[in-house]
Amino acid sequence: MSKPQTKERRKSKRVPAEFAVGFSFQGVEQKGKTENVGSGGFLLKSAEPLPLGVTMRFKLEHENMPNSLEVVGRVVHVRAEKGATDTSMGVQILQIAKGHEDRFDAYRAIVEKREPRKA
Repeated sequence: MSKPQTKERRKSKRVPAEFAVGFSFQGVEQKGKTENVGSGGFLLKSAEPLPLGVTMRFKLEHENMPNSLEVVGRVVHVRAEKGATDTSMGVQILQIAKGHEDRFDAYRAIVEKREPRKA
C-alpha cells in the first residue's frame, strides 16, 4: 500500500547538510545537528525534543562558514522514531539575529551549493 500524499508546506528547497546546532531550553544548553537545510528552515536532530510551537534562538555552525549564524526559529513539527536515540524537529527560520545578516549569505551559499559573496 502506498503512502498518502501530503501537501508540501516548505517555501524553499532543502538540501542535505550537517550543521552543528546549539540552543538553550529552560536554562539547559543543548546541542544537535541538522540533517537538511533550506533558506527557510532546517531539520534538527537532537537527543532532547523541543515542544511543538516553541520559538527560540538557534546557533548554527559549519566548517565552511567563518562565523556562527544565530537565528530565531519556531519548531513546526516533532517526530520521534521508535528505537531512535534522536528526535527530528522541523524548524522554521523566522528571523536572522541582529548583526548576523551577512552570515546568512554564507549559510545560503551552503544551501545553494555555491561560493559566498566576498565582502
